[in-house]
Amino acid sequence: MRQLHSKGFLVNEESISPGNTFIINNSNWQVCRQDPQPGATDVLRVAIYSVKLAESC
Repeated sequence: MRQLHSKGFLVNEESISPGNTFIINNSNWQVCRQDPQPGATDVLRVAIYSVKLAESC
């Protein structure tokens, strides 16, 4: 996520973990997917969908 911010992107982090979970400290989460996909051009906002490290995508 730091890389995206450093390149000027606005980043939305979304939890896709079961239950009502919120991402407070993203160091113990893994990214499952992002929208748009890596390599997209002319995009300012990126959505990151993550689960806790102990969970699978």
